[in-house]
Amino acid sequence: MAPRNEAFSLMSLPSPLESTLKFWHLENLMTQDSHVFTIGSYNWWYIVSSNWGFARTVGKEFLVETGDVFSVMYDHEIEYGPHPGENWSFYYILKAGFTVFSLANNHTRDFGDKAFLETMRFIREAGAAFVGGGANQTEAAELLRLKLGSLRLSIFAAALEQPCSATDATPGANPLNAAGLAAAIANERSHSDFILAVIHDGKEHIPFPSRRVRENYRAFVDAGAGAVSGHHPHIIQGIEYYHGGLIAYSLGNFHFPACNKEEAPGFWNRAFSLRLYIGQSRIAAIDVLPHHNDSATDRIDLMTGTDKVSFLDELSRLNRILENDVLCDRYYHGAALQFAPYYFTRFEDAFRQFRERDCSSEARLNMFYCFQCLNNAEHWDVLQSATDVLSSETAFAEPDDLNYLRKD
Repeated sequence: MAPRNEAFSLMSLPSPLESTLKFWHLENLMTQDSHVFTIGSYNWWYIVSSNWGFARTVGKEFLVETGDVFSVMYDHEIEYGPHPGENWSFYYILKAGFTVFSLANNHTRDFGDKAFLETMRFIREAGAAFVGGGANQTEAAELLRLKLGSLRLSIFAAALEQPCSATDATPGANPLNAAGLAAAIANERSHSDFILAVIHDGKEHIPFPSRRVRENYRAFVDAGAGAVSGHHPHIIQGIEYYHGGLIAYSLGNFHFPACNKEEAPGFWNRAFSLRLYIGQSRIAAIDVLPHHNDSATDRIDLMTGTDKVSFLDELSRLNRILENDVLCDRYYHGAALQFAPYYFTRFEDAFRQFRERDCSSEARLNMFYCFQCLNNAEHWDVLQSATDVLSSETAFAEPDDLNYLRKD
């Protein structure tokens, strides 16, 4: 198999225009200067206090070099979160060039409201910006407007509805309301040259977007978004060019060191970034840049050689599946059936514990999980898909390469 060019695409985009803006797209955390705009999946629950070795993640294309060490540390100590008093990790994030942060994810309030508010305060005091989170739901829903040269860029960020969502009275992530977000994007079109929607949604560990996710992301493009980036699945999903807009359903984990590295699936440390070339308020071309995280050192590097070729071949297969909604549904159904026994066991245990009036912490946690499954679209997609297949009179034919595409 011949090596693929870095500017790999199945989407027949025009050649790069002169004086284009380079748009370097990763997954959840963002950085920008006058020429490059980056979004990365830096999925630490409380960004400021995380200390899982960000300084060691020094990929040549992505972060700082090992010899580029700070002589002066960030002078704000963390008061809340898991490691009070520490501050170096956030300082290294800034040094790496990240200046715009997405707060829309399902762990953003894991250490409480005070920690979330402190995160926002640290970002502001560092001269950076954030989107997708706020002191209340109204503030969390606010878009971010940036001026990059002559380009007016607008960014929306939202996360699937969950306990970390902001409310009228509490801080948190911007809860995803697909219809409301599409309307907001449409209203922004006259104020922006290019609109980006960054969405935290999709079932974890499944490399195919559900029908709901596909319909939502396409609706955002129809409303006026030039690009939509999905994150949360922790595994790569395909890319499609739809009605003039680019949709990347999931880029995988840019940097998310596993708590138990020995048990982490292989896909956990493999992902890709997108470099988008923007000219005349549209995407002119894209580059796909596969990268991997070394589980021993937490270093991020670009893939090369056969690893890169194999990765791009896998991405090509995922892209082709997206071209046919019926086929994509079939793959999603197959993956949902593999998850079904886990869900059904959890529900069975919860009902048994309820009948036995079990009030232990384990029982309460299990009941909370089941409640989340019934009230969270990510889990509901899987339950509905599995139920549709199991209740159908037509025998389900699992795709032959399903497990290859979900391989560890």
